[in-house]
Amino acid sequence: MLGDDDTRLFSDDGVNWSKGTYCGPTNCQSLPYGQGVYVKVGLKAVINTSEDGNLWKDRNSGILDNLHGIAYGGGLFVVVGNEGALVTSPDGIVWTSRHSRTDERLRGVVYGKGLFVAVGYSDVILNSRNGRRWVVRRSGTEEKLLGIAFGRGLFVAVGRHGVILTSEDGAHWTCQDSKTSHHLRRIFYSPDVPGVREFVREGEMFILPIDQG
Repeated sequence: MLGDDDTRLFSDDGVNWSKGTYCGPTNCQSLPYGQGVYVKVGLKAVINTSEDGNLWKDRNSGILDNLHGIAYGGGLFVVVGNEGALVTSPDGIVWTSRHSRTDERLRGVVYGKGLFVAVGYSDVILNSRNGRRWVVRRSGTEEKLLGIAFGRGLFVAVGRHGVILTSEDGAHWTCQDSKTSHHLRRIFYSPDVPGVREFVREGEMFILPIDQG
């Protein structure tokens, strides 16, 4: 886990966190892949797709908001962003705006256990089975949530002032001790992210920083 003060925390279960040494790249990102394409998102409603990870094409998101998070699961891409922005696509090319039932800024989304879970500001957590209908949940923390991952049957959300929340079902959340009060911006779960094997053991969760926006 890497925070604002270069804080590095690692965990193999999402509950017990300890400090470690970071020796990998500073810009590692796991891009979702589905239907033969990689998809990445960004500010000013940018959505790009690529078949090989090298040549990228611009796609029309149909909205104007900054986009921050993307997930793929169940044959669907889901993208979230500012002011409750939420769009979905079955192929990464044609996108449809969905009603997220919130106006809060959404910063991350993940797919696990047949469920999409999105997190954002003002304690907002969203659940959806199909990407079209969304249910608003609350975690119980007052902190802004900035990222979320799923691994080993567990959802893990992170945010400002060192907040770490875990959930087995995406609806009921438990606060964990991160041993830091610094902002935690993004979390990934993957033993196969290129370039991070030297500092992430297989099966660990880890966090990387992102720009504020």
